[in-house]
Amino acid sequence: MRIAQSELYPALAAVALSQVYRQDLLFGSSFVRQTIAVFEPELQLRYTMFDFGARAGRIATARAELAAANFAFNDTHRRIIFQVADTYYRLLNAVGQVDAADASC
Repeated sequence: MRIAQSELYPALAAVALSQVYRQDLLFGSSFVRQTIAVFEPELQLRYTMFDFGARAGRIATARAELAAANFAFNDTHRRIIFQVADTYYRLLNAVGQVDAADASC
């Protein structure tokens, strides 16, 4: 759900490119090396002003999916607890029946 809500905030991206050009230039009767360093920073800011409810729909969908995942998680725990309790009481019943059979003999 937090990922879906992140669409409400602006996105900022920064990129910096650097490059060095080297050339040998003929200057008079000799060559001279020319080195040019280029640095290009770029900053982008992106924010959606109007989306006519699309973000709200995606956030509501994410909230519903989170609730469904929580219900499935809780249901799995409920089933495990029931199986453990059921098995425990079946064991107690079997032990009680063995004790009753031993007492009646």
